[in-house]
Amino acid sequence: MTSLTVLRKWWLVAVVLAPLGSGCEAGRSTGDPGELMSEGQSALAEGEWRAAVIAFKNLLQAEPQNAEARVLLGRAFLRLGDAVAAEQEFERAQRLGAEPLALQPWLARAWLIQGELARLDALSVPEQASDALRAEILAIKSEAALREGDGERAEREAVAALQADDTSFRAQLAMAKVHFNSARMADARALAERAVAADDQAVVGGAWALLADIARTEDDLAGAEAAYGKAMKSPTEQVRAQLGRTYVRIQAGKFDEAQQDIDRLRRVIKDSVLVDYAQGMLHYSRQDFSAAIESLDAALGDSPEFGPALYLAGATRLALGEPELALIHLQRAVSERPDDLAARRLLATALLQAGDVAEAEGQARRILEQAPDDLPTMDLLASALMRQGKRDEGIGYLRRVKAEIPESATVSARLGAALLDQGDAEEGVRALQDALEQAPDFEGASEQLIIGQLRSGDLDSALEAARAYRDRAPDSVRALALLGAVHLRRQEPEAAAEVFNAALERDPGSLAALSGLAVIRLGSGDMDGARAELERGLEHHPDSVPLLIALARIAVSQDDLAGADAYLRRARAADPEALEPQLYRAAYQLRTDAPEQALRTATEALDAFPDNALLLGLVADAELALQRYGDAASTLARLARLTPQDPRVLVSLASARLGLGDLEAAGEALERAQRIDEGFVPALRGLARLALAERDQETAQRWLRVLASRLGDDHPEVLLIAGRLAQLQGNRAAAAAAFERLLESADVAPVPGGALWGAAEQLVLGQLRAGDPDAALEAAEALRARRPEAARGHVLVGQVLRRMERDDEARTAWRRALELDPANVAASSGLAELALEAGDPAAAQRLYEAAHQAHPEAIAPLVGLAQVALQRDDRVATEAYLEAAVALNQSALQPRLYLAAFHLRAGDPARVLAVLEPVRADHPEDLNLLALSGEAELALKRYQAARDTLLRLTELVPTAKSFVALAFAEAGLERPQRMARAFESALALDPESVPALSGLAQYAIVQGEVDEAVARIAALREVVGAEHPDVLALEGRLALRQGEVEEARSRFRALLEEAPSGLNLRRLTQAQLAAGEPETAAAEMTQWLDGNPEDIETRFALAQLYLDQLDQPDAATEQFEQVLETQPENLIALNNLAWLLRERDPARAIDLARRAHGLAPSVPSITDTLAMVLLGAGEIEEAGALIDQALAVAPGNVTMQFHKARILHAAGEDAKARVLLQSLLRGTEDFAERGQAEALLRQLDGRVDQRQDEG
Repeated sequence: MTSLTVLRKWWLVAVVLAPLGSGCEAGRSTGDPGELMSEGQSALAEGEWRAAVIAFKNLLQAEPQNAEARVLLGRAFLRLGDAVAAEQEFERAQRLGAEPLALQPWLARAWLIQGELARLDALSVPEQASDALRAEILAIKSEAALREGDGERAEREAVAALQADDTSFRAQLAMAKVHFNSARMADARALAERAVAADDQAVVGGAWALLADIARTEDDLAGAEAAYGKAMKSPTEQVRAQLGRTYVRIQAGKFDEAQQDIDRLRRVIKDSVLVDYAQGMLHYSRQDFSAAIESLDAALGDSPEFGPALYLAGATRLALGEPELALIHLQRAVSERPDDLAARRLLATALLQAGDVAEAEGQARRILEQAPDDLPTMDLLASALMRQGKRDEGIGYLRRVKAEIPESATVSARLGAALLDQGDAEEGVRALQDALEQAPDFEGASEQLIIGQLRSGDLDSALEAARAYRDRAPDSVRALALLGAVHLRRQEPEAAAEVFNAALERDPGSLAALSGLAVIRLGSGDMDGARAELERGLEHHPDSVPLLIALARIAVSQDDLAGADAYLRRARAADPEALEPQLYRAAYQLRTDAPEQALRTATEALDAFPDNALLLGLVADAELALQRYGDAASTLARLARLTPQDPRVLVSLASARLGLGDLEAAGEALERAQRIDEGFVPALRGLARLALAERDQETAQRWLRVLASRLGDDHPEVLLIAGRLAQLQGNRAAAAAAFERLLESADVAPVPGGALWGAAEQLVLGQLRAGDPDAALEAAEALRARRPEAARGHVLVGQVLRRMERDDEARTAWRRALELDPANVAASSGLAELALEAGDPAAAQRLYEAAHQAHPEAIAPLVGLAQVALQRDDRVATEAYLEAAVALNQSALQPRLYLAAFHLRAGDPARVLAVLEPVRADHPEDLNLLALSGEAELALKRYQAARDTLLRLTELVPTAKSFVALAFAEAGLERPQRMARAFESALALDPESVPALSGLAQYAIVQGEVDEAVARIAALREVVGAEHPDVLALEGRLALRQGEVEEARSRFRALLEEAPSGLNLRRLTQAQLAAGEPETAAAEMTQWLDGNPEDIETRFALAQLYLDQLDQPDAATEQFEQVLETQPENLIALNNLAWLLRERDPARAIDLARRAHGLAPSVPSITDTLAMVLLGAGEIEEAGALIDQALAVAPGNVTMQFHKARILHAAGEDAKARVLLQSLLRGTEDFAERGQAEALLRQLDGRVDQRQDEG
């Protein structure tokens, strides 16, 4: 009903697309106009519309201005259904003087057929219209209102039409359509049956079409088919009626006849949305869903918002098992028609199948708000609710459905299964028994009944029901398999095996029977036999995912990890979209220490199952294993929203927060977990450990008591925390006692790598951290004595001895560890460190290489090899080893810190940041990461970023070094006061901080605070001595600031002798320049550069000196050329060399100036240079444009104003140049080019005088 109602507005499209008579061409007639007029009128009267068109067209060839003929031609076109051609003829007739009143109903009909509803809305009925004409126009307006969906207005217009002329068939038809729209079928039929007696074929066709619609609504398909056939005789209704008949024939199962109708329609109207839709409907009804979707896609390609096609495409996609694609169509269908309950119900079904059960629930509830008794929707809602765990409410809806249709075995079975899932075995079994009474052969109910009785523990009833099921279906393999399962539960393996083998005789590939036999084998400890039974199943079901997963689980239990991996790969290949193979494969990868692979597997699966809690848990576990704490925190927060009552998720979230250094958030997560389950041990353990980390003894003691009440005083976890608490309290005796109890708590010696051993190691390391190495050594030796054959105990003793600087004994312990375990990485690394310290890098290299070969996945040997390479000054090898260490675990922090430190030492700060960026989000508060990042950002002059980083570092751990670095960042941001405050903070932490004392002295000098500067320098002198370079440099700067040039020169000379460097040389030449000795400064620089040719800063300073003070352009040119060889993008060197070469080598000067301008297009001095170089080369127009750009940025620059005057003069604009020079000379007393400006003005004034004389 709903889809047909929607279709009515689309039938108009078919009518407009199918002007059935407009293809006729008139032949040239030999008759005169009078005869043609008579011929056409006769044809009209007899219903020969095409003949009428030919006659009138021939007449109009002879008399194109004949208005009457055009009116009649339009009427003929209209009868043929060609409303467009009809409208054109009526409008031409109107322009030729035809009576508008007579034309109005015909135009209105044309507009109605074309769907020009706005024009009909605006149409008013003339006062002078007759009753018949009034009824005609009002009836047409009623139909227009109906098509616009305004039923009330349509009824008003139809009533008015009948009041004007109750004998009008068109008015009767209009009212019949209003009745049909309001579901008043009897009234609609009565008026339509009267309208079929009309003389007007258009009215007759419309009446038969309406009668067909009524019959179809009442499921009278034969009557509808016959009525549509009669309607097809009317040209204006032919396409609409044939479409209607097509739909009826599809509905009646007359598929071949429907296809004939579609083929005829395709010949009449090409590329029709409605025909494509009908074809899609026919394919759907024939269950050819692939062909159906092809036709429906074609329909939607032309009309994307066509509601019926959207609905049917959604249903087709569901039939194809593509709920996600169905959602696209159905969401648009519901958007188009929000009140279409059928479309909304189908949308809810698609959502349920796609796994979006919450939204499915929402859609179902919306339907029930409008139709509270809609049973299919109740059933749908029940499914959505139960899949979300809302079983009570879901079962409530199923009970309502069963109450309405108690005779339905399917409903009884669904209710029974739901009750069993809820744990209500008694009522569930009763409902399933009802289902079997209603349909004794209902296998699903039989199976659910047996399962329910098994679940309730009523094994006798289960056995009785299983035997009854077998007796009813003796050839059913499923019945035998269930009977076997019952015997298994009753611990009757021999009876179970007999039944399973009977099932296999009927179906050798029965998975249930083979799995049952495998379970029997497993129960007897025969793992190989169980695996063999399941392998038999693979012969019949090579792509069975459950079978492959079961085999993988057995392989894992047999430690056959390669076999497990092979099974899981096959399962994934068998069904790439299935969840279980991906879950098990990710879990397997985590178990085999491949967290990167596990993360990839689980993340890919999340694309298809975004809200699967198990997948999210695996992703989080992998991220935690990879130390990607930020990602893990995000994943776990998402998982906590899905499973808010799972304390395990909150404990894992706390671990992620701890990894990020956010102790407060970690504590909140642990407390929430403990509130959910007061006795949840992981939460209690975490809270106690967190209190220890925060050195909160009272809180740690409180949680320790709670944990001990759950686990017992001698549990390893309790003893570990008790020992660490004792260490925190400084109670050596209690810590030692906890350690002894820990070792004695096990019946056997602790296993290295086990939980007990790990707890003991934690206590040993805790004693070291607490500053009690003797107690740590005693405990380590006691642990080693429990397992003297274990290398790990010797390694631990060696580590403690190394911390105690007893290197020979540490060496002995580590060598013993290597004897027991030649591949032990920790022992090899310890011995290698000792070898390095002893100056034997070759021995260290051998040890690290052996460890790397034994454990290529370990990071420590690679880092050690990098240290050895660095000691050999082999930077290439150092970097290669560190890169390899990073590649082993992209998310591990430590190897990245080593690599970043290497790049910083190598002077490559950009690579430092690139190396650290991937782990920065996961370790936002790691002190080493922040320090390295801050130094790199300072080196790159990214002062704001450096300040942000260093501020965070000083907040976490305020040190003098971090505050000094912060001061440098503030200096780079030109914030001297903040810089000084940072230096003061550094001094507060370390009163002898040399950088802080130096920085504050420099700040005092710059500020002109002489006494303060003297005091700071004196304090620095006390710390480092009078000859320290920092003291000499500051004394020289202070003297220079005070005008004491000789003192400054003396201090800087001493500084250069104490610490020879280009910087200190330039400090000396600064004093020499202040003394008016530029030649001496140039000689000093030249001599320095002879021995230090790579000192580009000094060479650049020398070039500037030659250019600015010594007026030696050739010497300046030579030095700038050498600067550019090393620094090809040195902006000032490019600019100045361009200026020097502008006359000597203008082409190269232009190239240099353009390069400089390309580097700094907004710097006015650079733009000015390019302008003047171009002026010298005769490029006057570009020079003018550039000088204007420069002055736009620096409008007050007098040099550039003079340069503009020169360019104006060169361009022949002397009057403008003269005005500019006069203004410049009048407003500026002195500037470098004043003499040149005056000369140019005199020259221009002379030209003016000359022209006056010539005049």
